[in-house]
Amino acid sequence: MKKLTLIGRLALIAGFSTLVQAQTIYFNNHSLVENNTVRKEWINNSLQVKFHLKKMDVGVQKLAPYKDDFQKLKVKGLETSKKVGYPALPYYSVLVEGRPGDFNLKVDEGEAHQFNYLPSPAQLKPCRCAKEDETETFFMNENVYQNGLDKVEVKYLGDLNGRHVSKVIVRPATYDFQNALQVYPNMKVEIEGALELESLEVNANEKFLVLYADSLASGANEFIDYKRSQGFEVEAYALSTIGKTADDVKAFVQGKYNEESFGYSVFVGHEDLFPSHYVQTSSSTVTPSDYPNFLMGGEGDKIPDVFYGRIVAQTNKEVVNQVAKMREYTNQSWDNSAGAKTHIGIASNEGWDPSDEEYVQSMINPLVRDLGHEATYFMQAAGDSTVANINQRISDGAIFLNYIGHGIGDSWPNISTGEYHSRDIKNLRPGAVKPIIVDVACQNGRFNYTNRLGERFMNETSNGRPVGAVAYYGGSVDISWDPPAIMAIAINESIAKNEGKSLGQVIMDGQLHLIETYDDPEAALENLRWYHLFGDPSLEAPSY
Repeated sequence: MKKLTLIGRLALIAGFSTLVQAQTIYFNNHSLVENNTVRKEWINNSLQVKFHLKKMDVGVQKLAPYKDDFQKLKVKGLETSKKVGYPALPYYSVLVEGRPGDFNLKVDEGEAHQFNYLPSPAQLKPCRCAKEDETETFFMNENVYQNGLDKVEVKYLGDLNGRHVSKVIVRPATYDFQNALQVYPNMKVEIEGALELESLEVNANEKFLVLYADSLASGANEFIDYKRSQGFEVEAYALSTIGKTADDVKAFVQGKYNEESFGYSVFVGHEDLFPSHYVQTSSSTVTPSDYPNFLMGGEGDKIPDVFYGRIVAQTNKEVVNQVAKMREYTNQSWDNSAGAKTHIGIASNEGWDPSDEEYVQSMINPLVRDLGHEATYFMQAAGDSTVANINQRISDGAIFLNYIGHGIGDSWPNISTGEYHSRDIKNLRPGAVKPIIVDVACQNGRFNYTNRLGERFMNETSNGRPVGAVAYYGGSVDISWDPPAIMAIAINESIAKNEGKSLGQVIMDGQLHLIETYDDPEAALENLRWYHLFGDPSLEAPSY
């Protein structure tokens, strides 16, 4: 096989990827009706992963400016690597309890099937910000193509309520220049010493820590009274008793947790009233984030141990209005409850493998299938996703809303005509069921009180009454394309199990699913840094 020269990063014209033909390769003369399977078993404190791969789909893919053809590979039932520049090959991954040094790895490759294929490198998808002048760029990691990757890889993720968590990635297909593509359809892997994480759940208790900006004391007291009326043990402190900086807040929160662990926490006040950390992500060196406050496992910890949120507000009245919506949701005391089983999906006409339309359907299908929700879609391509139609549907009531598309901070631009702007929220009618919103878009989840879409959904009024959303989950900076969508699907899958979990728990279920299944750990983990919940993490998810 011809050895690749260094390609690096080259500017491309739009539409650089073309799939021109496809075929199915069968292993071991299996019949067409057999499916690929992966079996995961826990035996005597060991994890065993056994592959039984029957077939692989192969398409020829042209990636300019490289002149030779690549092969796009797909093994149904397995994820395909999305790590940028790496060969897009199938893999299986699982979270286990323990540190990497605790494990002894045994690999039985079985028979190897060799192909003279050049697998496509995974390419960087654009962020979900609405930038029209982005230049597509080709990525290929020549070192990985030269030397290949290990068949089994273990990554440490940190501590979850005192349990060490690692991620095991198993690759039944490998590639390097010397050996080309090798597939091991019957590979067996044993990870000795790996303990099963019986429940990937934060051990939430009824203890609640509330920290608030001094100017919002009376509003915070309204929230505190609400939580105490529900049986929560609430400790509350004004910022002036803690310090002034985000580091002061972090030290206080973690000191309190070390004294006696708590399950939930809420900060009251927007970014300028109550301090935020500013952390590194792929899109910004100053990403606003409350996430560092809740990493209780020390250095190297990446998984928060507490369910947390923010009441993003400027005035005490706004806090009181948000609490009123929470009470209304908890008591199901809406003027009109007709929307209590209605789910709204709004999607752009962009994306591929899968498209945003396919993503939003995957988000909503679990709740339709398992909870009997009624789905109302506003697809950009369909022409009916207008401001008027969206406001009409929200005003009639909805328990959940998923948006997926671009975001520019104060709007959803991917509707059929114009944009759904934060100023449009005031035109909603009060009284109906108000949704929980999960927003897969850039910038709308910033909490600096500059008319961002999320904070207006939480604070807007109409005729003096609160409208908008009961809770909002969105990104504070430019976010990536696929990981937030994968998370959003898993959030809804968790809700659909109808287990009466809190909103904080189903959000964490979604984040942990992303961490477990996405092969680029850093890309998955930064989703925790830039996503934020506006509202009460102890609110029960809509399991009715």
